[in-house]
Amino acid sequence: MFSIPENATLININMGFSLWIVIASIVVGIVGTFTAFSCEARAGQNILITKTLWNWLASISLAIGVWVLHFIGMAAIRMPVTMSHNIGLTAVSILPALVAAFIAFYVINLPRRGFALYILASVTMGIGVTCMHLIGIYAMTFDGIEYYFNPVLFFASIVISIIGSFVALYIFSSIKNQMMGLTVRIIAAVILGTAVAVLHYGNILSMKFYISPDKVASHGLMSAMEM
Repeated sequence: MFSIPENATLININMGFSLWIVIASIVVGIVGTFTAFSCEARAGQNILITKTLWNWLASISLAIGVWVLHFIGMAAIRMPVTMSHNIGLTAVSILPALVAAFIAFYVINLPRRGFALYILASVTMGIGVTCMHLIGIYAMTFDGIEYYFNPVLFFASIVISIIGSFVALYIFSSIKNQMMGLTVRIIAAVILGTAVAVLHYGNILSMKFYISPDKVASHGLMSAMEM
């Protein structure tokens, strides 16, 4: 996962992004987190819908937003190779984000919340989104391609996502019931959505793609290669 395969001499493949698709993915992530925080703001305010149900609705909204951000983000990658998806793993990849979001929202709604609980919630969120991201990558097949992760960029992006999750959850939980509730939800959604995007694109940038030299001719990639 963090080292180059030793069984072949490999050639690095250049990778780029479509700016507009990247922007679209971030917007989707922010909208998903805003919807989640809006659901959470209603928890306990409607006697016909229990707090647990609102927590689940918030978790589903957040998980879907993160999941869609991931796959739009993958579509933003520009590489001279074909990518395909394992439908089963693609569907399953949403589960870690869903479970992590529910745990995080449950924790920040406890009657007594200390600093340690906010850390727990943000770490849970960061790990859940990371697992979703990694399963999503594993569900994708790159035609003839191998890859590994740069560990520094990989773990740095996770730390940033955890810090962003902490800030967003703390801001939302601390003043969600005050007069500026809508403003708070927007600010928290932008922070958390951006943190998730940093995690996603940070991990993507930490990936190093390679192809065996004996496959270069069959893929017609020589002009796009970097020795």
